[in-house]
Amino acid sequence: MKTVSTRYGKGCSGATLVEALAGTALLGLVLATLVTAAGQMKRQAYFADARTEACDVADELLTQWWADRDHFPRDQTGIVGDQSRWAWRTHRVGTVTIGSVTGEIIAVEVLDRQAPEPEVAVYIEIVLPAPDDE
Repeated sequence: MKTVSTRYGKGCSGATLVEALAGTALLGLVLATLVTAAGQMKRQAYFADARTEACDVADELLTQWWADRDHFPRDQTGIVGDQSRWAWRTHRVGTVTIGSVTGEIIAVEVLDRQAPEPEVAVYIEIVLPAPDDE
């Protein structure tokens, strides 16, 4: 009868339990990093899309208001159309004099009301003729 001898040591080519656990841990770390990076990418893409939409909203508002500069809102707030997501507010920042003309600096802010805390998505400053110069 033949006996089969098993030798462990230099001649073995299999992985040990420690090597298998180390490989599994490394694979888990790589997968966790990929999932975290994908989540960050989706979050940044969402905020970039929101900011782009806010710029479009600000452009529409300024186009409407610029058509009738005599009634440009100063120190006012409102909601954009029937969209409850976007709100706007204007306020006086200061005055500027160029030559003999005095202008009023008005800040226009578009706020994202769906954000956890309403935050300014777009901030624009424009110069309008001061009420005395109109």
